[in-house]
Amino acid sequence: MLFPVVFLPLAAILINDAKTDISNRAMVVDIATSEPVARDDVHGISGGAHRLYIYLNNTVASRRVFGGDSDPIVVHPRARYTKLEIPTPTRCSEPIAVEETPAGVRVR
Repeated sequence: MLFPVVFLPLAAILINDAKTDISNRAMVVDIATSEPVARDDVHGISGGAHRLYIYLNNTVASRRVFGGDSDPIVVHPRARYTKLEIPTPTRCSEPIAVEETPAGVRVR
């Protein structure tokens, strides 16, 4: 019996840091990566009352938590992507905009 073979990327992009900034009731998340990340490989969704989830395809994180002790960004590694759970002071509204930056990506 033949089993399907799953090919994983040999060299995933490393997530080095993630930071949030809140100004004028708008939240910006800057994610620093080892290589550029294509805009199509980043997806963000509102996760309820006080959470924002960002999914980055073909990436791995250098740490399990980014940020300080209060409201850290928690990393949930998956086989083909990395899920970032970001606490928010208020409920997020969609659509969520993704921009490529020289250091990685920015999510608004």
